[in-house]
Amino acid sequence: MKKYKLIQKYPSLPNTMEIGDEVEWCKEMCMYHHASTLDTFDLDYVEDFPEFWEKIVIKEFKILTQIKDGYLFDEVIEGDGISVCVASVVSEDNILKVKRLSDGEVFTLGDRVHFGENGIIKQFNIILNTLLINIDYDKGLGNGYDNVGINAIKKRKIPLLITEDGEELFGGDSYYRVLGDFTLSRFHINKTFSNSHTGAKFFSTKEKAEEYIKQNKPIFSLKDLSEIMQGTFTKSIKELLKNS
Repeated sequence: MKKYKLIQKYPSLPNTMEIGDEVEWCKEMCMYHHASTLDTFDLDYVEDFPEFWEKIVIKEFKILTQIKDGYLFDEVIEGDGISVCVASVVSEDNILKVKRLSDGEVFTLGDRVHFGENGIIKQFNIILNTLLINIDYDKGLGNGYDNVGINAIKKRKIPLLITEDGEELFGGDSYYRVLGDFTLSRFHINKTFSNSHTGAKFFSTKEKAEEYIKQNKPIFSLKDLSEIMQGTFTKSIKELLKNS
């Protein structure tokens, strides 16, 4: 959220404003506003006059773990925000873990995140005091996205089940289970959920489960096969599928 501080008065300034007062950008009004006096200001009247308004730099992140000058520094192990050297390493300077200050979410190299598409954090870079995150997308939609801000991404939850048709399911989602005897049942993922049932297949929709059954359930008996070989088989495939 953009903020500016009044550092010098000017003729058209409302007399309710004092030096040091802060205004904040309101996207609903498309204006800057001062919460206490309810004074509002157009974007140009604030951002284009640095002699009167000073931009307040809001820090969005904090580095928790990094390799710098051949040493590994970690703030997490201390718990009080003090960075300490925990090891001597042979590696290039690199940021390994950061915290987003707006909500305390912690991001680490290799974390699975979402920004338009699902991907993995490959690198943290700091350019002009801004943290930029390089994402390597899961499905090869690009060579990474090297200017994603920390407030633009969200950490992906770990799915409790990945179905045979490739869908990721979480708590509360429904799924369809096909057992070894091709029995089809519908369930919901809850606290007692387990996907360790021997020989079971899991699907996100009933249609996908039924398609699997049609493709894999045996429908011919030894007698049927014998009749097929002898050319005396008279049943239709549609009939067999319907009754299977």
